[in-house]
Amino acid sequence: MEIEFDPTEPQVFFFSTTEGLFKIDKTQAISCPVKMDTTGLTSPTALSMSDKGYLLAAYSCGSIR
Repeated sequence: MEIEFDPTEPQVFFFSTTEGLFKIDKTQAISCPVKMDTTGLTSPTALSMSDKGYLLAAYSCGSIR
């Protein structure tokens, strides 16, 4: 499992599992994980957050989004 926090909003974080890429926003009344659309990609293998708040995700198929 990989976890990355949004540097511009510390209550928002992303995590990946073999099931896919998820986002949690702790500012919401109900903060349940939301699966992000990664149609056509395999499971995420690495996450990184840029200083400007862009999430970079590497996938086992070789794509980086």
